[in-house]
Amino acid sequence: MERRIDPSLLLIWAQAARAGNLHQAAERLFLTQPAISHRLKQLQERVGEPLYRRTHRGISPTPIGIALWRIGERIEAALAEVDSLCTDSQGLLTGTVHMAASQSNAEVLLPRLLAEFHRDYPGIHLQVCALNSRQARQNKDEYDLVFVEDDLQLGEQGSWRSETLVETEVGLILPMDHPWAREDSAIPLQVLEGNDLIWREPGSGIREAVQQTAKRLGIDLAIRYEFSGHAAIREGVRSGLGFGFSSFYRSNLPDDLRLLHFDPPIPHRLAVLFREDANPATQTLLQTLRIHLQGTDV
Repeated sequence: MERRIDPSLLLIWAQAARAGNLHQAAERLFLTQPAISHRLKQLQERVGEPLYRRTHRGISPTPIGIALWRIGERIEAALAEVDSLCTDSQGLLTGTVHMAASQSNAEVLLPRLLAEFHRDYPGIHLQVCALNSRQARQNKDEYDLVFVEDDLQLGEQGSWRSETLVETEVGLILPMDHPWAREDSAIPLQVLEGNDLIWREPGSGIREAVQQTAKRLGIDLAIRYEFSGHAAIREGVRSGLGFGFSSFYRSNLPDDLRLLHFDPPIPHRLAVLFREDANPATQTLLQTLRIHLQGTDV
């Protein structure tokens, strides 16, 4: 069975015939003129007749060339229709996605993603409620997607599933002028015993990660101050209240603060909870999130 003509050859020929000049066609297709000539030679050999004749102004299509030119234009029109259909389907996808997100997810993971998603799917309404991880888990049935700061297994929870999105670490926030800030090595967690520490509220994923590590190592860390939100923690450190804790994932600390690694590392994971039978808008957002994270340095 004889091989069919490659449609891309007909698309190239349509551009060349319309331009009436191989050089102009090459510029429009971002190819070199020799590349255009080679592809048209392939098409001509497949057809068995000349596609064009050269003139002092460029090229003049032969009758068979004109017929193939029209076919190429119909292929162009079909591809344009496909593009339009895809664009329309994005615009027609509607609905609302209700999300609960921990502070780290709400501040560093979601904003850029949701902005890009809204541009592609303007018909989908997005609602985000910022909670801590414990609250988000406890109230998950009120939402379509729940973003937390751990990778705890859900167990038997109906159609709910969990997926780890980002694996990073918790670090120590301290002023840039502190002596420890000049060190390049990681800091042992036990050196914080007896120091003033600024904690997130109970239920925070970062707080629980630090406390679990301290308990495992037999370290007693005092709770002197408790603030809600990353911004308050940073201001507390800057004001001299004590040391704080933050995720290394897109920490974006100001120049007068530094974030140090711990030894051993304190894992910090950003995860999402979702239902297997989620609505189409939620499924689209979740898939977009996965693609977004595959293309970024986490």
